[in-house]
Amino acid sequence: MAKGVFFLNSSGIYFNKETLKKFIEIVKDSGLTSFCFHFSNGGDIRLGLDDMFIKTPYGEYDLSCAVGKDSNGDNNHITQTEMDELLDYANELGVEIIPSLDVPGHMRGILKYFPELCFEGTTDSINIKDPKAVSFAYAFVLKYAEYFAEKGCKYFGIGADEFAQDLNNEMGFETIYTNGDMKYFVTFMNGIIERLADRGLEVMAFNDGICYADDTETYGKIDERLIVLYWSPGWGRRFATPTFLEEQGYRVCNSYHTYYVDMNTRDFEAKRQIHENLDMYSMDGKEIKNPFGAMFCCWSIFETNPEDYPEKLSPLLHALEMLFRSKKNNFTNE
Repeated sequence: MAKGVFFLNSSGIYFNKETLKKFIEIVKDSGLTSFCFHFSNGGDIRLGLDDMFIKTPYGEYDLSCAVGKDSNGDNNHITQTEMDELLDYANELGVEIIPSLDVPGHMRGILKYFPELCFEGTTDSINIKDPKAVSFAYAFVLKYAEYFAEKGCKYFGIGADEFAQDLNNEMGFETIYTNGDMKYFVTFMNGIIERLADRGLEVMAFNDGICYADDTETYGKIDERLIVLYWSPGWGRRFATPTFLEEQGYRVCNSYHTYYVDMNTRDFEAKRQIHENLDMYSMDGKEIKNPFGAMFCCWSIFETNPEDYPEKLSPLLHALEMLFRSKKNNFTNE
């Protein structure tokens, strides 16, 4: 029985509580199981907890500087009180909330305040070779993971895609695989997976760096408890195939870019038809034999106000209803 997940990137966009409630309602009405709220992705953090201090063996840090505020200094983010309310509302409707943020890449909105923690040659990625920076990233993740675990969440997304892409103006995994730094990425990922497992959370991450080049020997293997969100075939890079990942024991979720909405999306009717004909077992000829589920992502919509996103996206998500009724895909919130 598989998950049907709607993923909303909110890092570059402020969605208020009422708009997020509308999304929860649409997820419920369209027959999906889960709403993935991605609140930290390159820009400001869009979820501020009451306490934004983190402590590591190397020092203490105040992350409130990276939490979204408008030009007047007023809140431009969801507060902990509002998140409490959203979690309660989702629970009432039977919709699962999956929190999600980005490490070790897509951290520019945070690292601009702590540039000494950047991976050499980047402004966007944490230095996975530096114990001080790694401890910072772990503490950042645990700040949110512990909050959501206490609220009963079962899954937690960490992104993990496009690491160090500003090294050579593309995804940096080929670079770190070639120069030997991939071993630090593997160790970093295993550290997060272990820490979140200790708190009852299963980790989700995008496929870019998982078993890169179909290699689990040279630099070791990332913990197979990871749920892999398969979004990219690599476009010429050596990303592992879904078949290889499943053979290695990972659960794979169809998160293919074909179903995404982003700034390049103009024809929403064509996108609706794509959603209507989704087959979560196939991605442009790449097969997933036993999918964890399917994830439909919205990163942004061209020239659209945040409060208008639900109306714009609702037809796409509701297009999945016919698919669910046909039982081609079998989604469950169990």
